[in-house]
Amino acid sequence: MSIDLPLATSLILHCILLLVKVYSVYFLMGQMIFLKTPNNKNYMFIFKPLEFMLLLFSFAIVLSEIYFISSFFIDGECFIYDYLAVNDEIAFTILTLYYLKRGGQNENTN
Repeated sequence: MSIDLPLATSLILHCILLLVKVYSVYFLMGQMIFLKTPNNKNYMFIFKPLEFMLLLFSFAIVLSEIYFISSFFIDGECFIYDYLAVNDEIAFTILTLYYLKRGGQNENTN
C-alpha cells in the first residue's frame, strides 16, 4: 500500500495533534490539586471549572486521535476540513496552554 502526500501529511498532523493533546492532558492534570484532610483519611480535589472542562475535552480528543490513527490505514480518506480542523486544534491547544501557564505564573508572583 502506497501513501500519497496528502494522506502522509494528514497522518503527520494527526500524530502531532496526539502529542500536543497528550501534553495538554499531562499539564492540566498537574493543575489539579489533591489535598489531604487533617485526619488523613479523606482527600479534597481542588480545581478550576475551566481547567477541568479543558482536561475532559483534551482527553476526549486524545481518545479519538488514537482511534483515528489506529484505523488510518484501513480507511484513509483525505478531506480539506480534516487539515483545517487538525491545524485549528493544534493552535487552540498551544495557545490555551500558553495562556494557562502565563496566568499561573502571574498569580504566583503576586
